[in-house]
Amino acid sequence: MFLNPTSNVPPHFFFFRLLLFSTFLVRGVILQSTFLSAVRVVFDSIPLDWLGDIFVNQSKIGYINKPVLFLHGKADDVVPFPHGEKLFHLHREKFPALRTSNTWIDHAGHNDIESSFTEPYLRSLTSFLSNIS
Repeated sequence: MFLNPTSNVPPHFFFFRLLLFSTFLVRGVILQSTFLSAVRVVFDSIPLDWLGDIFVNQSKIGYINKPVLFLHGKADDVVPFPHGEKLFHLHREKFPALRTSNTWIDHAGHNDIESSFTEPYLRSLTSFLSNIS
């Protein structure tokens, strides 16, 4: 299952519901330019989840008991890079035996990984997909 930043919030919300309540076979998950929570994108220093913030990925990442590939541009000016980095570490701590991996791309922004950094992007996808099949 692949979730990208083009329509980040609804697919992520749907995805977590799908994983929790479905028998759908998922071998791995690719999360691209994702955030800790919607509120934290704007107010990054807030330590607690807000009551109105229903898109709290950092609280839900522990439900993904599948290998995950995290893709994030280090120059992302929409979702700060530390969001993806923190989610990666949270998942790896929860599931150390899974093949969780990351691709952090220098100079990549929020929506230009596929178009401007095609080679490392495809290399990462190919490697991840071959490891989970």
